[in-house]
Amino acid sequence: MVASITICILWAKSYDWLRLFDEPAFFVRLLSRTLYDIKDFTILFLVALAMFGSSTYMLQYNLEKGDLVESVTNVFMIDLVIN
Repeated sequence: MVASITICILWAKSYDWLRLFDEPAFFVRLLSRTLYDIKDFTILFLVALAMFGSSTYMLQYNLEKGDLVESVTNVFMIDLVIN
């Protein structure tokens, strides 16, 4: 687990080093600004996912037979977003 996080950080840092060169620096800056600008949309999107996920999760509690949705992680909030 720690090794996979470390590898992701390493790749992100190597991506950051591309700013040293003139040609890819523009695209790195463009992508960085784009990711920064969509943070508000990402928050709205996660709230919308939680809204529909929670209603589906509540439908699960009302069923007596069978499963409407399966529990993936056994953590309420994560399953809510996944479902």
